[in-house]
Amino acid sequence: MFVEALAANFLTLGAIHLICAVGHCRHAMARLAFACIGIATPLRYLWWRWFETVLPVGRHDPQGLFILVCFAFELIVLLDSILSTVVLSRSVDRSSQADAGETWARNLPRGRLPSVDVLIPTYNEDRDVLERTIVGATSLDYPDFAVWVLDDGRRPWVAELAASKGAGYLTRPDNEGGKAGNVNAAISRTKGELVAVLDADFVPRHNFLWRTVGLFRDEKVACVQTPQYFFNKDPVQTNLGLGNSWADDQRLFFDIIMPSRDAWGLAFCCGTGFLMRRSALAAIGGVSTGSVCEDILTSIELKRRGLETIYLNEELCIGLAPESVKAFFVQRTRWSRGNIQLLFLRNGIFGGGLTLFYRLAFLPTYWMLQLPARIVYTLLPLLFILTGLLPMHVTDYDALLGHLGPLIIGGTGFIWWLSNGRYFPILSDAANLFIAIKVGPTTLASLIKPFGTSFRVTPKGTAARGADVDRVISHTCIALLLATTIGISWNALDDWRLADNRTGLLLSSFWAILNAAILGIAALIAHEGPRSRSQERFLLDVPARLSLNMDPAPCVVADISLLGAFVGFGNNPAPRVGAQVALSIPSIGLARATVVRSQGNMAGVRFVDLSVQARKAIAGAEREDAQGSPVRGRRSAVRRRVNLPAVCAVGDAWLDCIIENASLSGASLAFPGAPAARPGDRIVIEFPDVGFVSACVRRETPTGMGILFEDASEEARDGLIRALYCTPRPVVPTNPPRAGALLETIFRQAYGRQAA
Repeated sequence: MFVEALAANFLTLGAIHLICAVGHCRHAMARLAFACIGIATPLRYLWWRWFETVLPVGRHDPQGLFILVCFAFELIVLLDSILSTVVLSRSVDRSSQADAGETWARNLPRGRLPSVDVLIPTYNEDRDVLERTIVGATSLDYPDFAVWVLDDGRRPWVAELAASKGAGYLTRPDNEGGKAGNVNAAISRTKGELVAVLDADFVPRHNFLWRTVGLFRDEKVACVQTPQYFFNKDPVQTNLGLGNSWADDQRLFFDIIMPSRDAWGLAFCCGTGFLMRRSALAAIGGVSTGSVCEDILTSIELKRRGLETIYLNEELCIGLAPESVKAFFVQRTRWSRGNIQLLFLRNGIFGGGLTLFYRLAFLPTYWMLQLPARIVYTLLPLLFILTGLLPMHVTDYDALLGHLGPLIIGGTGFIWWLSNGRYFPILSDAANLFIAIKVGPTTLASLIKPFGTSFRVTPKGTAARGADVDRVISHTCIALLLATTIGISWNALDDWRLADNRTGLLLSSFWAILNAAILGIAALIAHEGPRSRSQERFLLDVPARLSLNMDPAPCVVADISLLGAFVGFGNNPAPRVGAQVALSIPSIGLARATVVRSQGNMAGVRFVDLSVQARKAIAGAEREDAQGSPVRGRRSAVRRRVNLPAVCAVGDAWLDCIIENASLSGASLAFPGAPAARPGDRIVIEFPDVGFVSACVRRETPTGMGILFEDASEEARDGLIRALYCTPRPVVPTNPPRAGALLETIFRQAYGRQAA
């Protein structure tokens, strides 16, 4: 029997290896073949489980009843996993449709292009958060659109900010209906054929509208949703120290699950980065307000009327991930409650006009089953070790290996293959356990009382700050770790052993040890990692000049935000903490600041009373950095290759040149002949569609020079933003992270670099 058990496992591994060797996850047949393994192995396991481990056991004693309950729960969880595998067996890429739609839209006469209202709902976001979005929205490349800031906070400074950036401003006397009510109130006061919605912390690419508007040629399309990318690290990445090696919490959903759902007609609106047809919204009475997840409910309402929500998997928006554990759970508990509410609404999942498959696919099983399952699978081996209560009746452990092994190999392998490294066992389990411990009570409470809780906006900026540790999660994980250690140690003593099944004890102990690793990682996530600034840093790396007591000193601004900067002084010591300084940064201007941190030749400074022009310049630099990277790991304000012809004034002569690459801070120029300029010289460049920009020569090359822009006019700066940073950079494929590197990073985060 042991040979047969090994054969089943090796057969599964061999089939998976063959599929991976001959096909990519984008190949439909390879994907379908792998999905068949992911469906067959749990069905085979459930068959064996019922006839060999449940039926032979009586149901009249606590042990037998417990086994039956465990099987029932496992059955429901595995059936849900099978449904998910069916959904993942297909995928669709609509980029070619977007290409055709963009060509169609660009060839239309301007008067026939669909008009678009870009709505930015806001409630309590800081200026630092909101400014980026307004600048990005007003810089969209599209002939007929209007930007509206929808302020439910009724703040005068927001009206002034919107006006200064060229956006409209709308407010209302109350906040009824939360975000959905805010959007509906704006729809009644605007008239665009299409409505785009951007959360207050999401910045659109310049071609956001061109890529999406053409998809509305199909009259059945009511909504086009795009993925959410982030320019900062979420709490899981930050608290584990995996910011540069592990994808954010939403990548698996937006990159893998949503394209698969779209292939089955199951894609849904996700609240930001989407466009909707105004006539479709009018047909359903506006954005649905019955649930705090108004986006999903609206998609269901559209589907009920024969309209479709489709998904364009292109990086067309970039935003702010939750900046703390506190903000993370405000968002996740709202999602959990909103999904549960769909079960109780007349126009929800069980309302008329929907197919059975559609209803099943929209059941909130992630919140009701998959997250609780992570807690159950953590407790089951511990329960056996401490009480001897068996979750299943097993007489042949070889058969258990022969059925459970292929189930784990097939299911885990399928997700790993599809995700290209976005899923990693133990680490992903720990992240789910981290969510389950805190969100589980909300899910249960919502099943008992689904309504009566008001809409809560995810805190952003300074409002996102919370405690250094989530004590509920941390204490729960530590308590379970302690119980696991005690249970395994207690059963190691023959005279005190609580579990008398030696084979079951060995397997449960191994299971409990894996759970201990998961618990330890989950506890680490609950401890806030170091965030030296309340705003995300953006790499700049430009020379600047700092003045201390009227004494100027050269320096390099390594990174910057609207709150401060990190400055290096080469071989010179940094100013002392508390010193008042003035920092002159090319293309940004003069910023007064206070030194808040000093270490060797590096100093952190906090800005004081930034000018409006400097704030806008820094916001533009942030937007450059956000757009300059595909958010697959680290960000870098790398210069963009543009190859634009230009004219440059060097000394008293005007010379033709080529702008090879550029950023908001500088550029590389190429000349037909050697220019008569040296480092430190001032030159003037006439940028196409921008105007004249002065610059300082930073370095010489055999065929040209590298330059740094000096303080430019506001008009010229806006032109530079449009010319250089409103065009998306191509996504650079990344290799999946190595397991050893991830574990080493987590180990260092927990115990320090010396321990690793």
